[in-house]
Amino acid sequence: MKKTLLLLVLLLACSIFSTEVMASNVHGSIRSAVETGNRHNTDGTDYDFTKLILADGFLKSDDWGNFQLGYVVHKNYNQGDDNNGETEIEFRPGYQKTIDWGTYGGQLIFVQGRSAGDSSGYDIVKPEVNLTYNLTDKSRIYTRGLYEHRNNTGSNSANDWVEGEVQYQSDIGGGTIGTGLFIGDGVEKKDDDEVRGLLNYHKYFSSTKVFANFYSELRYHRNQDNGKKWKSYKVGVYANRPIGKGFVLEAETNVYHDFDETWDVEQSYRELFFMTGIKYEF
Repeated sequence: MKKTLLLLVLLLACSIFSTEVMASNVHGSIRSAVETGNRHNTDGTDYDFTKLILADGFLKSDDWGNFQLGYVVHKNYNQGDDNNGETEIEFRPGYQKTIDWGTYGGQLIFVQGRSAGDSSGYDIVKPEVNLTYNLTDKSRIYTRGLYEHRNNTGSNSANDWVEGEVQYQSDIGGGTIGTGLFIGDGVEKKDDDEVRGLLNYHKYFSSTKVFANFYSELRYHRNQDNGKKWKSYKVGVYANRPIGKGFVLEAETNVYHDFDETWDVEQSYRELFFMTGIKYEF
């Protein structure tokens, strides 16, 4: 409880700070959104889920050099799930620098989560680094790595995860196409390994002022505890459009589907996802 209050106070302080000084040299963005979806299992059961993004944004000042501060607050409402009502707060101090051959940077993500209806929760620390190397004026290699350490409140159990990603990106047709590989590994015994083949294309359509990102993933999963293996895919599209005075409308939809089986039972599931949001850039 004390950690939650402390994080809320810090978030409020950041909001007050940004409001008072944004007229000078502090800029950034803040967004709110609603994410909804439906999960349908092959045994006939299904449930709906909703996530409220209360605040998601970042602050950056000309006086901070290449540093910035990101923050996220959201709440989950999942029917038929023990995460129903879960609240999560994130702070993301980061650094990003552009140089002659590309960019490099990273962020240290602090997460504090609280489950609904009881005093249980979790603390997560996630250091993340990224690097982009320009091959030519129109092509580049993008890499990213992240390590997640999670502790459940009131328990000695830890749940660690490590992931890496590499993509080749090329400017074509007025947009950028990317293809690459994602690898994730559960450090603890009961976590699963995951390999994803990535393909995406994003473009700004000047005639309609719409930015769109079309993405797809082919995933291969392996559970280290029971040895089960399964495949899945995910396809979707994200789009946004400015509507004036710093406001931007956002929308996203995707579908996820297992080919084989889920973690615990031998059945597949299909998940539909929708998001609508609004962002203010200052």
